[in-house]
Amino acid sequence: FRTKDHPKAKGVDFSISFPVSWSKHEGLRPNVIQLFRNSVGHGPIMCTLTVSPFPAGFKPTTEELNEFFQPNNLKKSFPDGSSLIDVKEIKVEGLPAAIVISDQIQEGLDLKLEIRATSLMIIYESSMISIQFMVTEKPDSTDTLDDLQEHFLPTFRAIASTFVLNDLYKANSISVDGLPSREPSVPPDNRV
Repeated sequence: FRTKDHPKAKGVDFSISFPVSWSKHEGLRPNVIQLFRNSVGHGPIMCTLTVSPFPAGFKPTTEELNEFFQPNNLKKSFPDGSSLIDVKEIKVEGLPAAIVISDQIQEGLDLKLEIRATSLMIIYESSMISIQFMVTEKPDSTDTLDDLQEHFLPTFRAIASTFVLNDLYKANSISVDGLPSREPSVPPDNRV
């Protein structure tokens, strides 16, 4: 899947690959680009791709980036009733990023769902890119959120490892005639 020219991507061009057995559909909320679900849309894993802009004109400083993924700062951005399980600061494509694991309760109509979310959060220019994997406990199962997290973490990591921020390769790609290309080169392994 590629976000190039998608209106909800806010100009950010990235690619990520999902297994062919995962269903996909457009997100209904303003910043949700696409939703994916395993087992042709009937499995326990859902993934959302979002791009959320920072306020107009705001570009975080190096100090702000260093503080952004600190657990105390991240707790403030989660809804009430959420529990921050773990935060691991990383780099993705050389950019500041984190893997954030949290538990959330979502309620709607007569449903109450407990969700374990594993989010890959990446700061790029003046936007936050989020790839969020979610699993829910099934009412008829003895599997806990911890069990589901452990079972599906390799799948999350395999998908997240296909992330390519195509914008980073525009200036460095070389065209057929040897001159710098204005278009990004196609990432390897058909990750478009």
